[in-house]
Amino acid sequence: MTLSRVEKKERALDLFITGLLRDKEIAEIVCVSERAFRNWKKKYNWEGLREEKNQSKQIAIANMWKAIRAKTKDDDSCITNAKEIRMLSSTIAQHEKQLNDFSTIVQSAKLFFEWLKKENLEKAKEFNKLHLEFIISITKKQ
Repeated sequence: MTLSRVEKKERALDLFITGLLRDKEIAEIVCVSERAFRNWKKKYNWEGLREEKNQSKQIAIANMWKAIRAKTKDDDSCITNAKEIRMLSSTIAQHEKQLNDFSTIVQSAKLFFEWLKKENLEKAKEFNKLHLEFIISITKKQ
């Protein structure tokens, strides 16, 4: 199945945002020239999009902490806001765990890929392809 130019661009962006591949590798995967890929990256500010994606959960966590601090400024309101603070704290913990889990997955995969590349290049390519599909699937859910 041949992808349209728009589909290639969308897939390239998904791969770029993961941060796992070099530009040349992404261009090869989506079957475009490296120059075309770099042009998309520059024209649509993909560096900025990747940075936003990586920071969005961290910003959400920081905003939740700000909400907790705002709720606890007035000592008299602490008791009435306890339930909301508990819910915010729980949400923060969940987000922090997701960030740590995702980071661990990516780092482990990078180390495994480097080892496998030395052992069996074809299997390393296959692993890389499957892992990228996995990363894309979980990032689209978030």
